[in-house]
Amino acid sequence: MKLIKMVFLVIVIVIAFGADLLFKGRIYQTLQKLLQK
Repeated sequence: MKLIKMVFLVIVIVIAFGADLLFKGRIYQTLQKLLQK
């Protein structure tokens, strides 16, 4: 049971980290577009 909880926690962290990187990437792209104008 503990192993399942640990695996679930790792998956949640990876998804959250990936979403955070994607979000920051989008903000960075938006800033680049604004700077180009």
